[in-house]
Amino acid sequence: MAERVEQVLRVGGGSSTRAVGGALVKFLDEGVDVVLSAVGAGAVNQMTKAIIEARSMAARRGLDLYFIPGFYDEMVGSEMKTSIRFYVKVK
Repeated sequence: MAERVEQVLRVGGGSSTRAVGGALVKFLDEGVDVVLSAVGAGAVNQMTKAIIEARSMAARRGLDLYFIPGFYDEMVGSEMKTSIRFYVKVK
């Protein structure tokens, strides 16, 4: 069985929601599993808006996306931070 490729898109407080949403849909079109990751309130806000953008873009292609939230500990610089992640799935 072929191994699935997973792409983690790190979203920052200054990220373009349209660009993140577009990248997410592009990866899904290519058969790549996508995980959105954000650390901090501003980044989580941008990630949430990118999810809305992505669902709209995907709906135009006849896809219905859903997102599974979770926490993940990761190194940011030299510090361990807890990020919020959304695992993206297609219905």
